[in-house]
Amino acid sequence: MQEMNLRTIFLDLFFPRFCVECGAEGGYVCAECMLFISEAEPVCPICGWEEYAGKRHATCPSRNRPEGLVSFFDHEGPIKRMLHATREDSLIEIPEELVLRGMKFLMENPERYSEFLRFLLEERTEISYVPRYKKEVRKRGFDEARVASRALACSCKKRESTLLEREGDGFRVRGRAEQVVLLEDLWIDGERAKECVETLKRNGTRYVWVLALARAIP
Repeated sequence: MQEMNLRTIFLDLFFPRFCVECGAEGGYVCAECMLFISEAEPVCPICGWEEYAGKRHATCPSRNRPEGLVSFFDHEGPIKRMLHATREDSLIEIPEELVLRGMKFLMENPERYSEFLRFLLEERTEISYVPRYKKEVRKRGFDEARVASRALACSCKKRESTLLEREGDGFRVRGRAEQVVLLEDLWIDGERAKECVETLKRNGTRYVWVLALARAIP
Protein backbone atom coordinates (compact mmCIF):
# COMPACT_ATOMS: atom_id res chain seq x y z
CA MET A 1 0.00 0.00 0.00
CA GLN A 2 2.85 2.41 0.84
CA GLU A 3 4.47 1.72 -2.57
CA MET A 4 1.18 2.51 -4.32
CA ASN A 5 0.71 5.71 -2.31
CA LEU A 6 4.22 6.95 -3.20
CA ARG A 7 3.65 6.22 -6.87
CA THR A 8 0.26 7.95 -6.74
CA ILE A 9 1.81 11.06 -5.16
CA PHE A 10 4.51 11.14 -7.85
CA LEU A 11 2.01 10.73 -10.69
CA ASP A 12 -0.38 13.33 -9.27
CA LEU A 13 2.51 15.81 -8.94
CA PHE A 14 3.94 15.44 -12.44
CA PHE A 15 0.96 13.99 -14.33
CA PRO A 16 -2.20 15.45 -12.77
CA ARG A 17 -5.48 13.63 -13.30
CA PHE A 18 -8.46 15.22 -15.01
CA CYS A 19 -12.10 14.19 -14.83
CA VAL A 20 -13.09 12.20 -17.93
CA GLU A 21 -16.50 13.85 -17.86
CA CYS A 22 -15.92 17.58 -17.27
CA GLY A 23 -12.13 18.02 -17.32
CA ALA A 24 -11.76 19.21 -13.72
CA GLU A 25 -8.36 18.49 -12.16
CA GLY A 26 -7.98 16.14 -9.23
CA GLY A 27 -9.16 12.71 -10.32
CA TYR A 28 -10.57 10.77 -13.24
CA VAL A 29 -14.04 11.47 -11.85
CA CYS A 30 -14.66 14.65 -9.87
CA ALA A 31 -17.05 14.91 -6.93
CA GLU A 32 -19.81 16.49 -9.04
CA CYS A 33 -19.60 13.89 -11.81
CA MET A 34 -19.62 11.09 -9.20
CA LEU A 35 -23.30 11.96 -8.78
CA PHE A 36 -23.89 10.54 -12.27
CA ILE A 37 -22.30 7.18 -11.43
CA SER A 38 -24.60 4.35 -10.40
CA GLU A 39 -23.54 1.28 -8.44
CA ALA A 40 -24.46 -1.99 -10.13
CA GLU A 41 -27.29 -4.00 -8.63
CA PRO A 42 -26.13 -7.52 -7.70
CA VAL A 43 -27.31 -10.32 -10.00
CA CYS A 44 -26.89 -14.08 -10.24
CA PRO A 45 -23.83 -14.78 -12.41
CA ILE A 46 -25.61 -17.63 -14.22
CA CYS A 47 -29.07 -16.35 -15.16
CA GLY A 48 -28.49 -12.60 -14.77
CA TRP A 49 -31.59 -12.08 -12.64
CA GLU A 50 -31.40 -9.90 -9.54
CA GLU A 51 -30.01 -11.51 -6.40
CA TYR A 52 -29.68 -9.47 -3.22
CA ALA A 53 -26.04 -10.34 -2.50
CA GLY A 54 -24.90 -11.46 -5.96
CA LYS A 55 -24.90 -15.17 -5.10
CA ARG A 56 -25.65 -17.89 -7.62
CA HIS A 57 -29.30 -18.92 -7.35
CA ALA A 58 -29.86 -22.33 -5.78
CA THR A 59 -31.91 -23.31 -8.84
CA CYS A 60 -29.18 -22.35 -11.35
CA PRO A 61 -26.54 -24.84 -12.59
CA SER A 62 -23.65 -25.07 -10.15
CA ARG A 63 -21.10 -27.46 -11.65
CA ASN A 64 -17.89 -25.54 -12.44
CA ARG A 65 -19.75 -22.22 -12.14
CA PRO A 66 -18.95 -19.15 -9.98
CA GLU A 67 -20.40 -18.91 -6.48
CA GLY A 68 -21.32 -15.29 -7.06
CA LEU A 69 -20.76 -12.04 -8.93
CA VAL A 70 -20.17 -8.58 -7.49
CA SER A 71 -19.87 -5.60 -9.83
CA PHE A 72 -18.89 -2.15 -8.64
CA PHE A 73 -20.60 0.09 -11.20
CA ASP A 74 -22.98 0.19 -14.16
CA HIS A 75 -21.14 0.50 -17.45
CA GLU A 76 -22.45 3.91 -18.46
CA GLY A 77 -21.53 7.62 -18.29
CA PRO A 78 -18.20 8.41 -16.60
CA ILE A 79 -17.46 4.74 -15.85
CA LYS A 80 -17.80 3.80 -19.51
CA ARG A 81 -15.49 6.66 -20.48
CA MET A 82 -12.97 5.69 -17.78
CA LEU A 83 -12.69 2.12 -19.04
CA HIS A 84 -12.43 3.37 -22.62
CA ALA A 85 -9.61 5.75 -21.60
CA THR A 86 -7.85 2.87 -19.83
CA ARG A 87 -7.76 0.87 -23.05
CA GLU A 88 -7.26 3.62 -25.61
CA ASP A 89 -5.03 6.05 -23.68
CA SER A 90 -3.19 3.47 -21.52
CA LEU A 91 -4.19 5.19 -18.27
CA ILE A 92 -3.02 2.53 -15.85
CA GLU A 93 -4.19 4.45 -12.77
CA ILE A 94 -7.90 4.20 -13.69
CA PRO A 95 -8.42 0.53 -12.67
CA GLU A 96 -6.72 1.32 -9.34
CA GLU A 97 -9.04 4.29 -8.76
CA LEU A 98 -12.11 2.20 -9.61
CA VAL A 99 -11.05 -0.52 -7.17
CA LEU A 100 -10.60 1.98 -4.32
CA ARG A 101 -13.93 3.67 -5.03
CA GLY A 102 -15.71 0.35 -5.47
CA MET A 103 -14.34 -1.20 -2.29
CA LYS A 104 -15.36 1.90 -0.35
CA PHE A 105 -18.93 1.37 -1.59
CA LEU A 106 -18.92 -2.32 -0.59
CA MET A 107 -17.55 -1.55 2.87
CA GLU A 108 -20.31 1.02 3.35
CA ASN A 109 -22.92 -1.68 2.60
CA PRO A 110 -21.79 -4.58 4.81
CA GLU A 111 -25.23 -6.15 5.18
CA ARG A 112 -25.60 -6.76 1.45
CA TYR A 113 -21.97 -7.66 0.71
CA SER A 114 -20.94 -9.38 3.94
CA GLU A 115 -20.72 -12.86 2.38
CA PHE A 116 -18.48 -11.67 -0.45
CA LEU A 117 -16.31 -9.56 1.88
CA ARG A 118 -15.89 -12.49 4.27
CA PHE A 119 -14.84 -14.70 1.36
CA LEU A 120 -12.44 -12.05 0.06
CA LEU A 121 -10.72 -11.58 3.41
CA GLU A 122 -10.36 -15.28 4.29
CA GLU A 123 -6.71 -16.25 4.56
CA ARG A 124 -6.99 -19.07 2.00
CA THR A 125 -8.62 -16.85 -0.65
CA GLU A 126 -6.30 -15.75 -3.44
CA ILE A 127 -6.88 -12.83 -5.79
CA SER A 128 -6.40 -13.35 -9.51
CA TYR A 129 -7.74 -12.00 -12.80
CA VAL A 130 -9.10 -12.81 -16.25
CA PRO A 131 -6.01 -12.45 -18.51
CA ARG A 132 -6.03 -10.59 -21.81
CA TYR A 133 -4.51 -11.68 -25.09
CA LYS A 134 -0.74 -11.11 -25.12
CA LYS A 135 -0.98 -8.85 -28.17
CA GLU A 136 -3.44 -6.60 -26.30
CA VAL A 137 -1.11 -6.41 -23.31
CA ARG A 138 1.87 -5.58 -25.56
CA LYS A 139 -0.08 -2.82 -27.31
CA ARG A 140 -1.32 -1.26 -24.08
CA GLY A 141 1.69 -1.97 -21.93
CA PHE A 142 -0.38 -3.57 -19.16
CA ASP A 143 -3.35 -5.82 -18.43
CA GLU A 144 -6.08 -3.70 -16.84
CA ALA A 145 -7.63 -6.67 -15.02
CA ARG A 146 -4.24 -7.50 -13.50
CA VAL A 147 -3.74 -3.87 -12.44
CA ALA A 148 -7.14 -4.03 -10.73
CA SER A 149 -6.33 -7.34 -9.04
CA ARG A 150 -3.06 -5.94 -7.69
CA ALA A 151 -4.86 -2.87 -6.35
CA LEU A 152 -7.45 -5.09 -4.66
CA ALA A 153 -4.76 -7.35 -3.17
CA CYS A 154 -2.87 -4.30 -1.91
CA SER A 155 -5.99 -2.84 -0.29
CA CYS A 156 -6.70 -6.18 1.44
CA LYS A 157 -3.04 -6.82 2.34
CA LYS A 158 -3.11 -10.01 0.31
CA ARG A 159 -1.01 -11.41 -2.52
CA GLU A 160 -2.15 -11.24 -6.13
CA SER A 161 -1.63 -14.46 -8.11
CA THR A 162 -1.49 -15.15 -11.83
CA LEU A 163 -3.46 -18.38 -11.88
CA LEU A 164 -4.41 -18.34 -15.57
CA GLU A 165 -2.93 -17.49 -18.93
CA ARG A 166 -4.26 -17.36 -22.47
CA GLU A 167 -3.98 -20.46 -24.65
CA GLY A 168 -5.36 -19.75 -28.12
CA ASP A 169 -8.93 -18.58 -27.59
CA GLY A 170 -9.13 -20.31 -24.21
CA PHE A 171 -7.26 -20.42 -20.93
CA ARG A 172 -4.93 -22.73 -19.05
CA VAL A 173 -3.88 -22.81 -15.41
CA ARG A 174 -0.52 -21.52 -14.20
CA GLY A 175 -1.17 -22.05 -10.51
CA ARG A 176 -3.70 -23.51 -8.14
CA ALA A 177 -5.72 -22.15 -5.22
CA GLU A 178 -8.59 -23.49 -3.15
CA GLN A 179 -10.55 -20.22 -3.16
CA VAL A 180 -10.29 -17.37 -5.66
CA VAL A 181 -11.66 -13.88 -6.20
CA LEU A 182 -11.37 -13.40 -9.96
CA LEU A 183 -11.08 -9.82 -11.27
CA GLU A 184 -12.74 -8.83 -14.55
CA ASP A 185 -12.77 -5.27 -15.86
CA LEU A 186 -16.11 -5.46 -17.68
CA TRP A 187 -18.83 -8.08 -17.33
CA ILE A 188 -20.98 -8.14 -20.47
CA ASP A 189 -22.34 -11.67 -20.79
CA GLY A 190 -19.74 -13.17 -18.45
CA GLU A 191 -18.60 -15.82 -20.92
CA ARG A 192 -14.90 -15.00 -20.57
CA ALA A 193 -15.00 -15.06 -16.77
CA LYS A 194 -17.17 -18.18 -16.71
CA GLU A 195 -14.65 -20.00 -18.90
CA CYS A 196 -11.89 -18.99 -16.48
CA VAL A 197 -13.93 -20.25 -13.53
CA GLU A 198 -14.55 -23.57 -15.27
CA THR A 199 -10.83 -23.92 -16.04
CA LEU A 200 -9.91 -23.21 -12.42
CA LYS A 201 -12.48 -25.62 -11.00
CA ARG A 202 -11.49 -28.40 -13.37
CA ASN A 203 -7.98 -28.03 -11.93
CA GLY A 204 -8.75 -28.16 -8.23
CA THR A 205 -10.21 -24.79 -7.20
CA ARG A 206 -13.33 -25.25 -5.07
CA TYR A 207 -14.86 -21.79 -4.80
CA VAL A 208 -14.73 -18.70 -7.04
CA TRP A 209 -16.40 -15.32 -6.78
CA VAL A 210 -16.09 -12.93 -9.72
CA LEU A 211 -15.52 -9.22 -9.05
CA ALA A 212 -16.09 -6.87 -12.00
CA LEU A 213 -15.18 -3.20 -12.15
CA ALA A 214 -18.32 -2.60 -14.21
CA ARG A 215 -21.28 -4.55 -15.58
CA ALA A 216 -22.98 -3.79 -18.87
CA ILE A 217 -26.63 -2.83 -18.54
CA PRO A 218 -28.88 -5.38 -20.34
